[in-house]
Amino acid sequence: MRSIGYISPLVIFLFIVMILSGGVMNHATDGCFQRDNSLSLHHSDSIYYVDQNNPNASDSNPGTEDLPWLTIQKAADTLEAGDTVYIKEGVYNEQVIPKNSGEPGQYISYIGYPGDKVVINGRDIVLPDDLIGLFYISDESYIRVSNVNITNVGHYIDNAGILVYNSHHIIIDDNYIYNTTSSGIGIWESSDIIVEGNKVILACNDGEEECITISATSNFEVRNNDVYNSGPGTLGGEGIDVKEGSHDGRVHGNKVYNINRVGIYIDAWDKHTYNVDVYQNIVYNCRDYGFAVASERGGLLEDVRIYNNIVYGNSVCGIGVTSWGGVVFRHPMQDIEIINNIFYDNGRGDWGGGVSIENGDAEDVIIRNNICSQNLLFQIQVEVDIPSLKVDHNLIDGYRGYDDEIYGDDYVEGDPLFINPIKGDFHLMKGSPAIDNGSSIAAPIDDFDGNYRPHMKGYDIGAFEYPRTRYYGVDTIDREDFSFLKNYFKGNVAGVALECNIEKWENTLREAEKNDIKLIIWPIGHGHQYTPWKWNGTDWDISEGLEVLEYAENYVTNGGKALLAILMSHEPFWNDGNPFTTDQMKQLYSKLKKFAPHVKLYVAFGCLSCFDENPNTRIENGIADIAGIWLHCFGGMEGNIEDALERIDRDYELIEKKNLDMQLFFAIQTFGIKGTKYRMPSASEMLEFGTMVFEKNKLDGIFWYPWGNPASYTEWLKKDRYDENGNDRWSIVRYLSDVYMNHSESLYVDIVKPSNNVYFMDNELMSFSYPLIIGGITIMVDVSDNIDKVEFYIDNNLRYTDNNPPFSWFWSEQSFGIHNIKVLGYNQSGVYMDTLNVIRMT
Repeated sequence: MRSIGYISPLVIFLFIVMILSGGVMNHATDGCFQRDNSLSLHHSDSIYYVDQNNPNASDSNPGTEDLPWLTIQKAADTLEAGDTVYIKEGVYNEQVIPKNSGEPGQYISYIGYPGDKVVINGRDIVLPDDLIGLFYISDESYIRVSNVNITNVGHYIDNAGILVYNSHHIIIDDNYIYNTTSSGIGIWESSDIIVEGNKVILACNDGEEECITISATSNFEVRNNDVYNSGPGTLGGEGIDVKEGSHDGRVHGNKVYNINRVGIYIDAWDKHTYNVDVYQNIVYNCRDYGFAVASERGGLLEDVRIYNNIVYGNSVCGIGVTSWGGVVFRHPMQDIEIINNIFYDNGRGDWGGGVSIENGDAEDVIIRNNICSQNLLFQIQVEVDIPSLKVDHNLIDGYRGYDDEIYGDDYVEGDPLFINPIKGDFHLMKGSPAIDNGSSIAAPIDDFDGNYRPHMKGYDIGAFEYPRTRYYGVDTIDREDFSFLKNYFKGNVAGVALECNIEKWENTLREAEKNDIKLIIWPIGHGHQYTPWKWNGTDWDISEGLEVLEYAENYVTNGGKALLAILMSHEPFWNDGNPFTTDQMKQLYSKLKKFAPHVKLYVAFGCLSCFDENPNTRIENGIADIAGIWLHCFGGMEGNIEDALERIDRDYELIEKKNLDMQLFFAIQTFGIKGTKYRMPSASEMLEFGTMVFEKNKLDGIFWYPWGNPASYTEWLKKDRYDENGNDRWSIVRYLSDVYMNHSESLYVDIVKPSNNVYFMDNELMSFSYPLIIGGITIMVDVSDNIDKVEFYIDNNLRYTDNNPPFSWFWSEQSFGIHNIKVLGYNQSGVYMDTLNVIRMT
């Protein structure tokens, strides 16, 4: 490569500004695309209001809350970088077309006022016969659309609900889109896009395209959307489609069901489409394939990774590597990975099955670690010869002997022992043949729930590691004990009580981040059960805790990782003998969510099923995101171990029966205060009970729970570390963590040089926003003790292998532009990765 020669600091600075305007530099430990952090920032220079129900509303007003605008389009004509418009409740019969763009860190935001139902209705609006939306963003940037309802859109086949064209840095989040002729959300020829938390219903109602369309778009993320009940879709109608040259994106956390065509579709069409990760999605009851990959018009489809998905009950196949598009075109694809998915009960009528390999133009396809169970005619079918096809370590349940059906290599056969597949619970039960029988090669680092792999001796087959518990830790802990919890007990979650003081919250969350644990914070106040939420007889007053509530929302939306939830209520249906009602809890939940919609709310119920029997305290959606339950079974009159285990079963089944969007946490009794009617369990009782609780495999979190609020967790342990027989209770807590919680998180590789600095000839000159390298540089890697070797890659090309610590490599070749450094660390249990994007200027 030609040498660039001397570059002045000014030129370097201007080059960096140019690069950063595209928002492309990311440091990702999982090797996947990560959004520019500016996407999550929201800086408001001016706040405006639209409120058609205000009698003084007029587009000639200044747009204040007292003198609001009448139409949303007035806001779209007026807003500039950093401005926000809150749209108050009403039905707005208009098309909205933003006229201005925001800037990095200063989005223009169109937000439905929290708690209000804002509807943009297109029933009487005739849009052009073109690719256009009722909310239409074209040739703009740094715009956010949030919390609006868009309904009844289009007379023509390409009319969409929200359509983004030739734009960049756009966020479409938390919207409700219903009855659109074409896409509910369509993204075309754009970049740096987030589509998050939307509900898209009855899209493609006899029009073209797909319910959510991503076409010719780069650096995108489609996550946590619900897409269902699509229209007839005679010309389109897939649930989520990534197509026509899209690249560098992720599709994850979505629920797609009752779709007239394919649930999730990746189709190159006629353009090179590449580097797409599709994971942690649930796709069911679609009237075609659940997933499909294709190249209908000859574009190369490349580097597609489909993993940790749940695919069941679809009418044809769970997934197809297809040759759709006819014999006129070739259908090239390569490097397609289908790993650690669940394909269950797919196929209806005369044909269908689990995994179908149909494309003879494909190569380098991997089918690994999947559970293929009780699909109609076959579990895995390979119709054609494919170069470098690898089918291995899959669990086969229901081999039919159908034409071209195969087992593959190193397969496992048998019932996977799902907890309750009829109700969509595909977690594994104890004794499943999927446990420890998967391959570590190219396996994802975590499972559908976010648990690290492997949990136990080996990698599990399917989307879930056994057991399912994601969080394990303690209640009642001080900040000073976080490192003790993480390093000694290997816990990852804790409950803390904090005054409503932002500085204390900041310091506590910072310490939690350092120790890689998550917190459930009990905000201390003068309201219900020492929270800052006060019931005044008719309504909730949350003013005492409003400041920390808004701080928590900002923390979460700006990428903070240490806050799991805020305690909303403690024993609300008991409340010292004055129980609140379900309606009162819904009122409080709604009020808190108005100011912190992205913060999870935790309620310590004690029991769910027992309260649900009372019509005044029924358990419903909209009263908690995480439910805490327990039963004190050592001493006292509440019951025994069997009663506690039965409570877990009943409460779990209630959540399943009512389809509640609620996680279930269980607190294990470990009392440390004398004089209560309860007693400390012995070490053997802790082991027996803890083992049985974990093996239920129905819990999202488990706490060790000291009664009576001792000064700190470690103080409680020091006082009561040994039982009356001299057995160490500490060892039980740690042992259960060793057995049931993952410890591959202690295995790591981490690029420590370069970091966010400017380097000249391998010397660090100054700190900077991103790694900027002039001349050669030594890439240095920090690893855990049991990493045996490290491979160094530049732009996915292997350049060096180091078998001896300390692991490093001198990158001397001349290059210019943005490059990706990737390191892979190896040991007997798997492969561990870190990546870093850098700017190289020589």
